[in-house]
This record gives sequence, structure tokens and C-alpha cells, in this order.
Amino acid sequence: MKTKFQIQEQIELLEAILGQSMNLHCQDNIAECSSIEGQKSALEWVLVDEEEINKHINEIEDKLELLKSMVKNAVPPKRELEEL
Repeated sequence: MKTKFQIQEQIELLEAILGQSMNLHCQDNIAECSSIEGQKSALEWVLVDEEEINKHINEIEDKLELLKSMVKNAVPPKRELEEL
């Protein structure tokens, strides 16, 4: 399970990868990236589907909530019950 902090780290990593991918694409296609339209085209070439990322984040958050619920409702170990 991932925490919100870990999810944020993943988002930052994806943003860094996106920037690197665009830079690499532009290095290979200098003429294309010299204009605004060319930069837009390059960005579209490397963009990750935001909806797909959000879907994965939501799945992770749902699993995290389920885990929290399971931990909250967990039965204490037998030894702890005997001490009570």
C-alpha cells in the first residue's frame, strides 16, 4: 500500500520523466521544437494519459482505505486479550 506522500513522489517522478522525454524528443527534432506549434506537438507526443494516472491513484487510495479499515477492525492478538 502506498501513502499519499508516496503517491505524490510518484507524480513528481512522472512529471520529471515527462520533462526528460520532451527534452530528448526535442533534441532529436530540433527544427520541430523551435516553434510553439512544434513544442505543442512534442508535448502531445510524450504526454501520459492523465485519466489513466488518476484511475491508478484512485485504486491505490481505495486499497489504502480498505487496509486502514482492516487494521482498525482487527482482532488483537490472543496474548493481548489474556492481559485484558
